[in-house]
Amino acid sequence: MLAKRLLIGLGLCALAQTGFAEVKVVKERFFTTIDADSNVDSIAIWHSSETSDRWLVATSKAMHKLFVYDAQNGYPLSEYGNAGDQLGQFQRPNGIAVIGDMLLVVERDNHRIQALSLPDLSPLFSFGEEQLIKPYGIYARHEKNKVLVYVSDDYNNSASNPKPEPNPDGLRKRVKVFELSTATSASEPKFVKAFGSHEGEGALDVVESLMGDDVFDRLMIADEDEVNGMEVHLFDLDGKDLGQTLGKGRFQYQPEGIALWSTGEKSGYWIFTDQGKQENLYLLYDRESLEYVGTFSGERTLNTDGVAIDLTPTERYPEGVFYAIHDDSGISAWSLADIATALDLH
Repeated sequence: MLAKRLLIGLGLCALAQTGFAEVKVVKERFFTTIDADSNVDSIAIWHSSETSDRWLVATSKAMHKLFVYDAQNGYPLSEYGNAGDQLGQFQRPNGIAVIGDMLLVVERDNHRIQALSLPDLSPLFSFGEEQLIKPYGIYARHEKNKVLVYVSDDYNNSASNPKPEPNPDGLRKRVKVFELSTATSASEPKFVKAFGSHEGEGALDVVESLMGDDVFDRLMIADEDEVNGMEVHLFDLDGKDLGQTLGKGRFQYQPEGIALWSTGEKSGYWIFTDQGKQENLYLLYDRESLEYVGTFSGERTLNTDGVAIDLTPTERYPEGVFYAIHDDSGISAWSLADIATALDLH
């Protein structure tokens, strides 16, 4: 008990030293079923265009499969996949994204992105096998008649790497970009570019989560390195380093899941996860000015990797829902209205 009190006290001191305002505790509205062996990592949201179905799809790294939940109440609906390297199989699935009726799953140990159709979860194709070494996070966006897919590739040049460095002169690049002709096309995806150097000024050291904002032409990339990182780097969507970071000195644990909470054409908030096993925080920054706004935590949620936001209003959630992974074992959910009230955002 004494050790626990000391730990909590040290945590509060750290917050005070870095200028944190009061952390607002916001009660979660629900949790999915908890499975301590699943090692779930990331979440994506899918809405049916034909029915009222809303899904949460989560990756399970330990079980090499996907879990599907009802996004409105967390009720488990189905599971899909098993370990292997064929289409429809996974090896340590990590990041996940939905674009239209297509699901994109990052597989760290198959060094690829696998595309599946929704809602039947039929495998379509895979890509990135030649360029990706140790992929983790994913962000996908429409651009005219194509889809651009950004993938974080976190690896080191070492004898243990199963694949050689694909970039010229052995230069490590942390983000790989691919192009799909349309959201539902099975035509051959095209590798576009790699950016985000591991060396030099503004280097990206340990990367996983990334998320973009088309309106302001920004790409947020979280750097988890405890020595040189602990901040979020800003790039434009073409891969140019904007020379700005967020959260330096505020993150106490690991910058992880990122979500964009849009409240208008140009208004809203960035939510950055500060992933901790004893204390787990969510930092908010203004979407336009990038000024720090406030911090909240859940009553029970800890050790968050991936997060997601559903802005579609319902009777129960008039401003939408914020979802987060809870301790590698399930998903927790908050009403965005509750968060806004707690942080006095209205």
